[in-house]
Amino acid sequence: MYYLVINVFIEKHAEEVLIALTEAGVKDVVSWTGVNESRRLGYNFPIFAGFREELGKSTINCKVICAVIKEKEKIKRMLRQLKHSGLDFLGDQIGSILLIPIEEGMGIE
Repeated sequence: MYYLVINVFIEKHAEEVLIALTEAGVKDVVSWTGVNESRRLGYNFPIFAGFREELGKSTINCKVICAVIKEKEKIKRMLRQLKHSGLDFLGDQIGSILLIPIEEGMGIE
């Protein structure tokens, strides 16, 4: 069992990621809007303006998506589904994915 954390740095793609997760069989997903502080600094403070080029297409706001999954294969399915719909999540640096092993969980189906 794993705790899945997906950081979507290009917020406009968050809906597509959520749909692909659902199609991959991931349930009970929780998401919220966050602020990517590196990008906020680059855009809001003149001293960090030199970093703007490095920030690429990403936006200040990002989406954090979390869920508990039993198999890593669901993430591979999600990524395939996104590629099938024309979105290369990892190749286009849309976000990052973390899988954290869960030793024990309570209240999890």
